[in-house]
Amino acid sequence: MRTRTVRLKRKLSLFLIFCMVLTQLPADKTYAAPDPKPETGSIFIDGTDLLNSDEIEYPEGISYYYVDGVNVITVSGAAITLGHSDMGKYSGIYANDVGDVELVLVGNNTINILNVTEPESAGDRVGIFTGGGSLTFSGTGNLTINSDGRSIHLDAYGKPGKAIIFENDVTIVANNQIFTEGGGESRPLVKINDTADVTSHGIECGNDNKPYIADGASFNNTDDGGGDPEGGVDPGPGHGPQSLYVNGVDILSEDYDGDVVGLSYDFDSATDTHIITLNGVNITEGYISPGRQMGIHAPSIGDIEVILIGDNSINIPNEPDLNQEADPPMINGIGIFVRNGNLTISGDGTLDIETGDRSIILDAYGSTEPMSITFKDSVTVIANNQIFTEGGGESRPLVNIFDTANVTSRGIECGNDNFPIVEAGASYINTETGGGDPGGGDP
Repeated sequence: MRTRTVRLKRKLSLFLIFCMVLTQLPADKTYAAPDPKPETGSIFIDGTDLLNSDEIEYPEGISYYYVDGVNVITVSGAAITLGHSDMGKYSGIYANDVGDVELVLVGNNTINILNVTEPESAGDRVGIFTGGGSLTFSGTGNLTINSDGRSIHLDAYGKPGKAIIFENDVTIVANNQIFTEGGGESRPLVKINDTADVTSHGIECGNDNKPYIADGASFNNTDDGGGDPEGGVDPGPGHGPQSLYVNGVDILSEDYDGDVVGLSYDFDSATDTHIITLNGVNITEGYISPGRQMGIHAPSIGDIEVILIGDNSINIPNEPDLNQEADPPMINGIGIFVRNGNLTISGDGTLDIETGDRSIILDAYGSTEPMSITFKDSVTVIANNQIFTEGGGESRPLVNIFDTANVTSRGIECGNDNFPIVEAGASYINTETGGGDPGGGDP
């Protein structure tokens, strides 16, 4: 009996202590569970990992909440100049595999992701990249995006029903393209709702590259080529207005009068291929788009074949923009740029490419058809910079070196884990020992 009494007294004492502790807690304070966050993925803004940082460490003008499965990020007077390197991109805002994202804009905001500001960081300069979810811009503020790569890039990772949505009274001014991919049979849409006002250098998305624009909303397209939402899908080779620039001249223009000495052009309708023959051609000028100058520029016109005869060269260095108000202020030199088409370099001649930026770029723009850069016959190509492919969805474009072709470059980044496919008799010399090195050395 005495033992039971002692136990009862101990339990009563513990209960009284518990009650005393409760009375010391502030009555108006709510004690909730920690703020929720997505179970997977990552979000980086201005180089800061939001999901693994305290709020006090967030960039100025940035706040974050996870509400009903949506990552809500308020951007209020933010100036984003740093990025996060992943997925082959260096992105000012990077949200990968976290679900849907909403950017609430307040006041004036900027994203500047340029080669000149972070030259050592790896990847294409992209303003905003989201993977696996929809992206919504809401609020009453504005956002100006200056990027050397795409301004906004959404990859749905095969998930249907995803979209980029501009709503409320936001204003977006982007110097480069808005781009979606990866929605399986249904490529993600772009929707401009309410009184949202959007400007970009073209849009490529579902609905034949046409954004849905509500009454009261507006879209201004600064690109009159591929991706023009008023033109729908690219018309295809031989149909409608197209451009193919060599040495700064559009050789498909009605005004072209053989200005590039040593160049000839043909179109193979059986294979839908534009054929450029270079015979002792020295290219020193280029087509200029924001932040880029390209010696040969083929924007979404189909496959390209460059036939080399004799000795040829492309020399496009980086140089400052003569317009002092230009943003970006630097123009990066690129040798050959092909968008949404295969590139073949053939013949028995040579091509020496000297550029300030990448030597050759092929952007498949999310095409479901396999694409590649192919060197064949007995060509010799010597490039001081990188050969680079991107944009093939799950199948990044390859680099093929066939027959007795001989290629030298400062690394290759492509499908097949950055390994070019080199046939017996062909050869590749890699002058880079760092990133982009296929296999860590010459294959």
